[in-house]
Amino acid sequence: MRSVRHRAAWASRAVRRLITSRFGIAALLATVYLALSFLPFWGAWSHGPSYWLQAGGRADVGQEVFFLAQVPAALIHRVNPLANSWTNWPYGANYMVNTGVPLLALLMSPITLATNPIFSLNLLFTLTVWADCVVGYLVVAHLTRNRLAGFIAGLLFGFSPMMTAAAYGHVHVTFDLLPPVMFLLVWRLATGAGRPIWNGIALGVAMAIQLYVFAEPLADCVVVAAIGLAIAAVVYRHQLAERLVPFLRGAVAAAASFLVLGGYGLYMEVAGPQHITGDAHRAGLLTLTADLLGPVLPTNNQRFTLGLGATGSRLTSLVVAGKPVPDGAENGAYLGIPLLLVLIVAVVWLWRVPLMRWAAGLGVVAFVFSMGSKLRVDGHLTPLRLPFDVIARVPLLKGATAARYAMIEWFFVALMVGIAACELYRSVSARLTSRSQPSFVRIVPGAAVAAVAAFALVPLVPSWPYLESPVPLPTLAVGSQLRSLPAGQVVVGYPFPSMNTSLMVIQAQDKMRFRLVGGSLIQPASNGQNLYSAAPPSTCQSILNSYYLPVRPVNLTAKTLASCAHEMLHWNVKTVLWTKLGQRPDAAEAFFTALLGPPTIGASDSALWLDPQPALRGVVADGGISAAARAKSRPTVVIAVPRVRSGCGLTATVSTGKFVTAAADWVNVSCHVTDPKLTVQLLQNGKEVTKATISVPGGVSFRLSVTGGCHEGDSYQTTAAMTARQDTVPSQSRVVTAGTC
Repeated sequence: MRSVRHRAAWASRAVRRLITSRFGIAALLATVYLALSFLPFWGAWSHGPSYWLQAGGRADVGQEVFFLAQVPAALIHRVNPLANSWTNWPYGANYMVNTGVPLLALLMSPITLATNPIFSLNLLFTLTVWADCVVGYLVVAHLTRNRLAGFIAGLLFGFSPMMTAAAYGHVHVTFDLLPPVMFLLVWRLATGAGRPIWNGIALGVAMAIQLYVFAEPLADCVVVAAIGLAIAAVVYRHQLAERLVPFLRGAVAAAASFLVLGGYGLYMEVAGPQHITGDAHRAGLLTLTADLLGPVLPTNNQRFTLGLGATGSRLTSLVVAGKPVPDGAENGAYLGIPLLLVLIVAVVWLWRVPLMRWAAGLGVVAFVFSMGSKLRVDGHLTPLRLPFDVIARVPLLKGATAARYAMIEWFFVALMVGIAACELYRSVSARLTSRSQPSFVRIVPGAAVAAVAAFALVPLVPSWPYLESPVPLPTLAVGSQLRSLPAGQVVVGYPFPSMNTSLMVIQAQDKMRFRLVGGSLIQPASNGQNLYSAAPPSTCQSILNSYYLPVRPVNLTAKTLASCAHEMLHWNVKTVLWTKLGQRPDAAEAFFTALLGPPTIGASDSALWLDPQPALRGVVADGGISAAARAKSRPTVVIAVPRVRSGCGLTATVSTGKFVTAAADWVNVSCHVTDPKLTVQLLQNGKEVTKATISVPGGVSFRLSVTGGCHEGDSYQTTAAMTARQDTVPSQSRVVTAGTC
């Protein structure tokens, strides 16, 4: 009995020692970080992480699903995972010049292969947020020698407004481990801490890891570090002679290890197949900059906005067609007035501490760079040029997104908060230990630090969880139908993967069994400009895109259809896939039917045409004449913008001849309605021939028309309807016309 009690006491002491040890505390804090990291993505984790994603898997999120799937598939099939022709067949694509995250995709490969890439991406988002917190904690705790300070800094760094914004759809930006690791190693090299060779090797490895995740932050960190070292060389010029040689040894070791590990990736970036020249981003993306008022105006990404969320959100915007469009995924400038006050007091109080001076100086440098080439105040661009204008002209740095310098800025903010928390803890502790106090007073230093941290950080609490929804996966697009086909075959589909990623997600979910014509990726063009869709452009792409977007459809002439058929034969297309997505999927289905005949396999939301080559050769042989005749006999949908300057209401017209055309004009100049939707339906002999619905932008007039064949004696009925809300009250207009052909 005594032996049992002795063993239990020994086990209890062992557990207490483990919990209170450095490892035990770090493990406990890492567990807290991990639990918090699930909160942003709780919509997916609670509903189904294998099928739910931010934005329903559209846009950049859809790209990331594809990137996670293509790396293990490329390795299994022994092709280059950094550049191959899984997408944009037959030309291929370079994933290093895109946001291909090959290293993260490699690490997630077992999960991707065992489950699916959507689940893998949800897990990766969660783990990158967690890793940011843990690395922030480890670096700041190492520099300050205070675990409480490290915990607060890790919390701030991992859940900063920049990471909160990025985690909604940019896993490559959410992975923000390089700034803390790089600047810790540069600090050690500059101060002579540790062995310079080993510090240099570690720095080179960290830089290579970042290169194979996302190269842009690597370039940004190098720029800020170079500025910091230049300033340090001037300020500490009297100590330069004794520290220069060890620093250079470390720098050479860093360069050597980086080139050994990252040389191939660097080659793929600048000279590999399908590499790009010029700006890596669209012109609109280059307008993503921080605003001078950004640090004090909350955005919709924060829980507590005080009614200023919309104002703060518009400060970082894309310029699309000359108009600013707020981009919440890149808006990370908000600091909050309480945190700003804490930082100002901390810098003034601790200016004597070299690490504080260095962190404050480089934090300001990063913020200035994040404002772009010209100063922007409250959304208005001023003529005052900023230092980023110089960076924007350097060839290898040209095209960087200025707003992403906030990734670096937030590490220095977290470091300054950590230093201040450490010094506050020490100061309060010193005052209390100088006099006799009760034992419970020992918690006062930690409580003081926690109170200041709460004052500074509560305004930054994110608006979680993110808005997530199911990824659209049509019946025949994912599952046994496509997977039963021979692997490696070429597929053309709708929506065409140029400005959307739906088919890339379907391809990823189907374990990359087929190659895809087109791709929503950055591609080089023959004129030296970069494209952000399939390259080179094709007739098929133009036709299918006109059905996906709210634009006038391409006229299906015999020449156009023959050109598309010729392209599909050139691509050696073996399967055609249609899905019910986009603005006018029925028109896309009608196009494929005119070109290829009825689908081989059909469902309500998708269809497959197997072995289309005989039909394509027939279209090419007769110059597209028969396909054009079939296209004219099928119902079509046309959207146009009428030139009207005043008025409000719905009108409808019907014209007959060989075809019956029902057109609805929605004039929305002075209606003051919200969420208007315009629908036109065509029935012939009591059976619905076609129906089209479009969401109309507020304040814009639209014409929606449908056309079908009209044989003599056939009866027809057309219905035009508009639904909207006017001052929160539902509003509806309806016009019905009937007749005989």
